Amino acid sequence: MGNSTLDYEGWSQEEIQAQRDLYHYEKLDAAIWADVKMYAAPLGLLMNGIFLFVAIRVKSMHTTVNIYLGNLAAADSLVLTLGLALLVREDLNLSVMKATNFICLIASYCFITALAFERYFAVCKPLYFRATSSKARTVKVSVALWMIAAAGGTAWYFSPKFANATQTSANVNNLLLVVLYLTLLSINATLYTSIIKKLRRQQRLISSTARQRAGRVALMLLFNTAVFFSFNATSIAEGIYIVVINFSNMPKMQIIKALESWTDVHLAASILQLINSSINPLVYSWTNKSYRAAFVKAFPCFNLLSKCYRGSRDATRGKIWQIELHALSQRGYRIGGSQGN
Repeated sequence: MGNSTLDYEGWSQEEIQAQRDLYHYEKLDAAIWADVKMYAAPLGLLMNGIFLFVAIRVKSMHTTVNIYLGNLAAADSLVLTLGLALLVREDLNLSVMKATNFICLIASYCFITALAFERYFAVCKPLYFRATSSKARTVKVSVALWMIAAAGGTAWYFSPKFANATQTSANVNNLLLVVLYLTLLSINATLYTSIIKKLRRQQRLISSTARQRAGRVALMLLFNTAVFFSFNATSIAEGIYIVVINFSNMPKMQIIKALESWTDVHLAASILQLINSSINPLVYSWTNKSYRAAFVKAFPCFNLLSKCYRGSRDATRGKIWQIELHALSQRGYRIGGSQGN
């Protein structure tokens, strides 16, 4: 809150100075956040855009897993776009922007959990999965998840308590997010634990190729889920911190000091959420070679460079092999490995 609108009646001089210091501290953190967002958000949009382009262009990427990942990338892209829009236009409706961001947050949680259920049924309930899984069904589930997220964001916007941003509504909002986070974290942890146990039991029952394929997909999604919940943990800690401050009966000076610490937590949470919305395509490429191959296939220039690299590498290996054979022949060795007389 700015100094010009704050009523200092009944405040001590020390408290007034501490509040002014807090105000300047918040402005400094806001400037740091704006600089980080200005450079990181476009990069995140580029990476998510590349992933969506590859997922649409390459036929091998048209899978149920990638439908969910594509929706997750769309939610991340919308969050990044909203952040950039607030930098460019300061006259935007802040309540609408926050509600839209809330929709994307709920959608991200939903699609991360949907991916865990998809892999659970594919690995642990294969007969049921084959009988019910289809791209059309996945699209319908995705639409339903967006509708759930939109309902949550709309309720946040139109509810008088949330719209007025009162202390009670802030507490309710933060507590709901904490409950949502912990519930879905527990569900994802349970599902991936079951998946890992099932894959270990199946090592001798299925072919190595099928096992490796299932393992790669499960590893990619597990790593992506771990990154998602780890990077959002700071935001949940921030919510708990605010609830504790609001319910506490601390003296005014201690509250100001607590809010000063909160600005650092808020900055860290915002940066981690920005990174989380940007790096998912890197996680896919790093953990699954099929995505790297699809990327090369989607962009002809990289495909050509890859072929040139492989051709150059094979030619170099051929020359090295010829040199080694020549050296062996000079020493009196035949290709069969026996020494000449």
